[in-house]
Amino acid sequence: MASTYSDNLRIELQTDGENSTTWGSKTNDNLKLLEDSIADVKTIIHGDTPDYTLTTVNGDEDEARSMVLEIGSSLTADRNVIVPTQTKLYVVKNGTAGGFAVTVKTSAGTGVTIPNGLKELIYCDGNNVVSAIDTLGGLTATIAELNILDGVTTTTTELNYLDITTLGTSENSKVVTQDDSGAIVLGATDGDQTIDIASHDLVDGGLKLAGTLVTASAAELNYCVGVTSAIQDQLDAIPPAYPVGSIFTTVIAYADSAAVVAAIGGTTWEAFGAGKVLIGVDSEDTDFDVVESSTGSAGTGGTKTHTLTEAEMPSHNHIVPHTYGATSQYSETVINWVSAIGTTTIKSGQGESVTHANKYSTYVGGDSSEGDTTAGTTSAHNNVQPYITVYMWKRTA
Repeated sequence: MASTYSDNLRIELQTDGENSTTWGSKTNDNLKLLEDSIADVKTIIHGDTPDYTLTTVNGDEDEARSMVLEIGSSLTADRNVIVPTQTKLYVVKNGTAGGFAVTVKTSAGTGVTIPNGLKELIYCDGNNVVSAIDTLGGLTATIAELNILDGVTTTTTELNYLDITTLGTSENSKVVTQDDSGAIVLGATDGDQTIDIASHDLVDGGLKLAGTLVTASAAELNYCVGVTSAIQDQLDAIPPAYPVGSIFTTVIAYADSAAVVAAIGGTTWEAFGAGKVLIGVDSEDTDFDVVESSTGSAGTGGTKTHTLTEAEMPSHNHIVPHTYGATSQYSETVINWVSAIGTTTIKSGQGESVTHANKYSTYVGGDSSEGDTTAGTTSAHNNVQPYITVYMWKRTA
């Protein structure tokens, strides 16, 4: 009867009386294959195909029989390595270039994914490839749970600060807890703990929300105490200090509308009221009943200077001087008059004949005469009130 081969390791099984002259060498070959299955390290050149199937040869060296498989080559994507659907233990290293993972699996079953650069102890259970180790000593965490710590560089002492013995509670310094709804709680429910961010200077770090560093100080954040709605909505509800149509007065010589906008806001401003004073609208006065007008509905307006007309002059009297002759008295008719000699008023009247008694002690001589003197000019007078000049701007948009 001819030799057969074992299912798992493909070792030649010799029948009685067979290979009488080659039995020793065949036995040595079998021992070598057994050694490969226990201790051999085989380099596998993957080839960067979606699936690489390990070679299998009955009674001779192959890839699938080796204990340690070092997967090499450069990959351009995650790839698979297919092992025989036979029970066997493997140690596999993903030594490929490119940073991609390798999944070791059977042709029809599931497998174990090995990240680039890592090693894994796995075995085929006759259907699928599975991890050979689920726990280490008293460690109760699963592989998936341990993978959460991938890349963590902290010490065991530091990790112990995160220990939570009872869900939803904290003990001593263990102030980071998670309740049964999945919410992360910072500090105990009794409020005895304080979260203190040591640095907030934009250099050494600080509090971040969604990756953005919060630059407000604690004092600035405290301004929000008592706020019950969106701050921007409340700010938008505040009416502008200078709505459209407002007049802005200043002693600063802004160059243009843009400069005013930069200083106090708004959209568009125009210079306003050059050389004018502001007067409130008076609907009962035709000089002041039209807004933003310098004449009103009457069509008149103020002027900087003015020349008085006769009608604008106040009622008044003129003193007419006289020179007397030798007689002691004379008569005359005047329109408006006040007669006086020295400091004594004799009589005053209008449209009457009046007799002036000569009280002078010294004779003047000559004929009597009288006359009127003139005073004043026809020049315009200053019509400006006391003032202080400012710049004025009107908001138009």
